[in-house]
Amino acid sequence: MPSSFSLLSVFFSASRLPNPQSTILNPKFPMTLPSLLRSTIRRSPVSWARACRIRLRPYQSEIALAIKDSILHNLGLTFVVILPRQSGKNETQAHLFAWLLYRFAPTGGRIISVSPTFKPQTQLCMDRVRSSLDACLGSRGLWKSSKGYSFQLGKAQLQFFSAEPRANVLGATASLLLSVDEAQSISIAKFDKDFEPMTASTNATRVFWGTAWTSDTLLERERRLALQAQQADGIRRFFYYTADDICAIVPSYELHMQRVLAVHGRNHPLVRTQYFGETVDAQSGLFTPARLALIQADQIPTASQTPGSLNPLSKSEGFGEGAGVRSPLTKCALPFGDREASRSVAEGGAGEGSPLTKCALPFGGREASQSVAEGGAGEGSPLSKCVLPFGEGSGEGSGSLPPGMGVGFLLDVAGMDESRLNPLHSPGFGLGNPGRDSTALSIVQIDLSTLSTLQRPTYHVVARHSWVGENHLTVFGRLKALAGTWHPQHILIDATGVGEGLWAMLDRAFPGCVIPVKFTQSEKSEIGWRFLSIIETGRFRDHVHTAEVHLQYTRCVSEILPGPQKTLRWGVPDGTRGPDGELIHDDFLLADSLVARLDTLDWYLSSPICIIRPRDPLLDMDNYYRRPHHDEFDHYYSRPDAL
Repeated sequence: MPSSFSLLSVFFSASRLPNPQSTILNPKFPMTLPSLLRSTIRRSPVSWARACRIRLRPYQSEIALAIKDSILHNLGLTFVVILPRQSGKNETQAHLFAWLLYRFAPTGGRIISVSPTFKPQTQLCMDRVRSSLDACLGSRGLWKSSKGYSFQLGKAQLQFFSAEPRANVLGATASLLLSVDEAQSISIAKFDKDFEPMTASTNATRVFWGTAWTSDTLLERERRLALQAQQADGIRRFFYYTADDICAIVPSYELHMQRVLAVHGRNHPLVRTQYFGETVDAQSGLFTPARLALIQADQIPTASQTPGSLNPLSKSEGFGEGAGVRSPLTKCALPFGDREASRSVAEGGAGEGSPLTKCALPFGGREASQSVAEGGAGEGSPLSKCVLPFGEGSGEGSGSLPPGMGVGFLLDVAGMDESRLNPLHSPGFGLGNPGRDSTALSIVQIDLSTLSTLQRPTYHVVARHSWVGENHLTVFGRLKALAGTWHPQHILIDATGVGEGLWAMLDRAFPGCVIPVKFTQSEKSEIGWRFLSIIETGRFRDHVHTAEVHLQYTRCVSEILPGPQKTLRWGVPDGTRGPDGELIHDDFLLADSLVARLDTLDWYLSSPICIIRPRDPLLDMDNYYRRPHHDEFDHYYSRPDAL
């Protein structure tokens, strides 16, 4: 291999020719560049990248050389390349395209590059190829751009197309290479109709690049076909690398993966697909048993157990002797309370005349139970439900939090039942639509102790409330009473449709604390992905995971829509019924998912104000002149005749 100095001298000597373009591209003149130049940048895309001062990694070189051999020998192979994010996929493409333009400039040929969208993916690909052509002395100043989507060097041409549904790409032909980037985001119907015929008459090599996604994508289909052909003739067509393979070569990538795993967790669908090449199901249950195990928690951490944990009721009851006590008159389950607490709620909370009241207090106590029953459900609210995990302490000191604590209200709003608006109906009158949704409130404890390790808080569900068919004015009054007890820092509310009125009332009552969330398709998808990240990293713990909440989680299904947006559609399907035949909704599930928006806020640990008082300069001067080396000075001025 010649030295870099001799190689550069050849490049510069070629650039000083009278008309360099005529010596390379004009068929009337033979190739006059020295054989040294031909044996370097013409050899392979790897040599081309090296001339651009880029050294391709081993896996990049392996992919580029396999594609080069198929093109030069007209094999017409179909390759599938699955690489993790930010591992050099597009860099390999850029140098491969630039090298093909240079190599086939004298004879001609056409390369087609396909991306899911024109902005920004196609434009980014064009920028990378442009940089490669300008970086190499063999093509600098010799190539040109035309029509806004085409590069040309001599007789060779590279065209960039978008695979958007409305893109018109008919009529193009790929004679050298058809490259499909992010193939998992391109519609199979669009590719089969518009792009696959481009290689029908040329036997051009095809390459499908991307990251794993669902089993019904274009990339997954071509992967299966490539593996079948590879097993038949032994020629490698499938190149598959995971984040572990890249970490073994690139130390900085390992640091990046540590951050990704800390934020999202190893089993998050985006981590599994985009970094480890694992295919996920397009339609499946969103909350697997493994995720439910991460959610469910037994005992709420106290300030003495976990620094920064939250207990808004100042005391926490343990597992008393009266666990599992049930009040048949009020249907009030207190699985971890004591008999005094049970009697208190039965007498002061619901009463015998409220057979539909359901109040579960897993860590109940007398005063806390009575306070919530009065402010939350009350005798006049037979359709209210509340679930509390904490013990007593609603009197003096209630709502006081240790340092590093916070409380958030997560509210999913449902419509009110029309029968509740009829003044002729008594408060105990049943619902016109008993199977309707409920307005659900999840109260979360915000534990800031994990900021130092996970850079984000941990959220503990410590209480739940729901109101079925209630007038929103009544719900607003209950929320104000609860806010007076819990003192939430933030109130996140579903402000979609019927929730706008309640949002306006809360925003007026608690200015600066209310955060509205509009559940559009894209917004709900983003919330779903973020919620999974919080769960997978163990930062969402449910301490009141009742049977109703468990059914909502287990019956939630998800569907990943095709396209580059990776839209996640999730929820409990309409009409889903439980074992008892009752309809299952996703009210608490949607309320819990609002922690995804809570998690986007800037969280930090606050500390008490510390005032550092300055020293008195007069005292410093007095002490200075009383030092030992001033004794002679002081003694002189202390003599009677000194003045």
